[in-house]
Amino acid sequence: MAEDLLDDPDVDALLYVTATPYGLWLIRAVYADTGTDPAPLTGPLSSSPATLRAHLLDELIPALIKARPPSTESGDHFLPRRRLDPATTRRYLTYLARAFPPATTRDIAWWRIAGTHPNANRLVRGTFGLVGGLVGASCSCSRSGMWTGR
Repeated sequence: MAEDLLDDPDVDALLYVTATPYGLWLIRAVYADTGTDPAPLTGPLSSSPATLRAHLLDELIPALIKARPPSTESGDHFLPRRRLDPATTRRYLTYLARAFPPATTRDIAWWRIAGTHPNANRLVRGTFGLVGGLVGASCSCSRSGMWTGR
């Protein structure tokens, strides 16, 4: 069986991907941990290592969500509390990856996430301006006696 796989030209990409611990982890996370049939690994997806790796990365988020069902136990700190939607999770992670590219930083500072939104500064300035204006108007009205009836 192993000799047949090694002689099959379609398996070259699979051998290339599994040559690293990262590739092995991807296959384990997508196929072994979820109980999914790994037959696609030797089919058309194995035409090139890049195609196979792209497939594994595309399937990674849904596989991780499927392998880690929600828990309501207080001791399960590393399990989600509710069912996550793979498409929404991918959108959030894509946003974070674009906002904090690895070439710029390896850390995601939570206090900088709001600053990544294009309208965040305008929104913050507008909120503080509105609150400041209301406080100023309130103080001037109370000094002039407008609200006290004097």
